[in-house]
Amino acid sequence: MLVDGDTCGPEDWRLAKDAWHAYGRVNMTVFAAPEFRNIKKWAMALDKLGANFEGVPRNNVGNKDPNDLALAFAAGGFAGSGAVDGVALLAKDADFNYILRQLVKRGCRAILLVPEGWNAYARSKLADSGVGFVTYNRRLGMPMMCNLLQADGTSTWDTLEAQDDDANVDLTGVHSLLMDLGYLHGAKDQWIPAFARMCVASFVGPFAVFPGVCSALDAASLTRDIPFSTWKKDPGNLVYVRPCRSTVAMSKKLVSKFGTEGCARLALAGCAFVTEKMKPWLNVFCEFSVI
Repeated sequence: MLVDGDTCGPEDWRLAKDAWHAYGRVNMTVFAAPEFRNIKKWAMALDKLGANFEGVPRNNVGNKDPNDLALAFAAGGFAGSGAVDGVALLAKDADFNYILRQLVKRGCRAILLVPEGWNAYARSKLADSGVGFVTYNRRLGMPMMCNLLQADGTSTWDTLEAQDDDANVDLTGVHSLLMDLGYLHGAKDQWIPAFARMCVASFVGPFAVFPGVCSALDAASLTRDIPFSTWKKDPGNLVYVRPCRSTVAMSKKLVSKFGTEGCARLALAGCAFVTEKMKPWLNVFCEFSVI
């Protein structure tokens, strides 16, 4: 199983490997720029899956993607070795269609791994080629994006590494800290906005404000690892804003991309942020969004 790391990140690897594993034992190699091996979520996913990593240096000359070349050489090598039953590609780039066709011509079983929703398109491009298809479910029903709040109050959406949806995190210490520093005042107060304001006031980040399971894991980790003296009392002038409206019409394709309709709506609406209450543009913004 050869993975194009330029187009398929850790959120796809395990799901695709599990789908392909039903057909036999899988030896998996991810191809990407060498520095990607040092990204925490990549390193964790590679180790957890027992996958190999092939660092492909980038260059500043030529117009051919080095990753495409590396994958082509590897696929050809496996096809000619006689040591494997077939070669499966996990990639979302049409450039690899030629490689798949060539594998079939050499008598090698060639498989394209595709997420649900992409299958019809992929088949149309490889009609009558002899290439097989294995479809994997990209965790439909679970968010596949997370909203990371930075220490300066801004946030970004990032692909979500697979998380256990039933993670049971003890937030007793988190709630106690928020109460002690004045960010929570009662049982009905929402702790995620309160923790987000505390992070910005204390210049701590990143903190996942969505989805909730990631928020709980991050909050527990941050309060455990960061000294109490770092956390600042509620200054009283910060507000957490979560845009919730978007003019983009919801569709099955968007739900498939983001995992859930709720995640899709939030991601399309924009990024959460923390700002000062007295910013002159805030009231105008809130007329068009929902906090």
